[in-house]
Amino acid sequence: LSVRCFLNLCELGVSFPTNRYGEYMGYKTDHDPAGRASSVGPYTSRAMTEKLEAAARDARYAFLSQLKGKIATAHTADDNAETVLMHVLRGSGVGGLCGIPSQRGRVVRPMLTCTRAEIEAYCFEHNVPFIVDSSNVDPIYTRNRVRHQLLPLMREMNPSVTEALLRL
Repeated sequence: LSVRCFLNLCELGVSFPTNRYGEYMGYKTDHDPAGRASSVGPYTSRAMTEKLEAAARDARYAFLSQLKGKIATAHTADDNAETVLMHVLRGSGVGGLCGIPSQRGRVVRPMLTCTRAEIEAYCFEHNVPFIVDSSNVDPIYTRNRVRHQLLPLMREMNPSVTEALLRL
């Protein structure tokens, strides 16, 4: 599930096994007797979209937690650098400077040492098709502004900024 998939599911009227999503996102929700959210309001403000991203991530990991064995994600070094910057921007303490862990429980991130450019180059070289989710370029999301605006500016000052952030 991605943010786009989560939105589509909500638009189709799919309810989740807990009312947590609607309440977490700050929406008034109608609940069925089992306590499931049956409607989710519109997504407009930045604050709402940030909560939506977190809710989509929670839904994704809830789904993945039902699977057996290890769960591998495709987080990259770039994702990790973005996470560190986002933690800094939010005023994180020293603990937030560590970024994305390479393993948390059954979730492993084997591509965390590879850059997005390296992975895309590999895909092109080996004719491996991939899809770029359109929500990954929408500037309403903080991560996308960090990815497409802040990091490029920082790379002008230090071309190795990703590596520098990952050394923190």
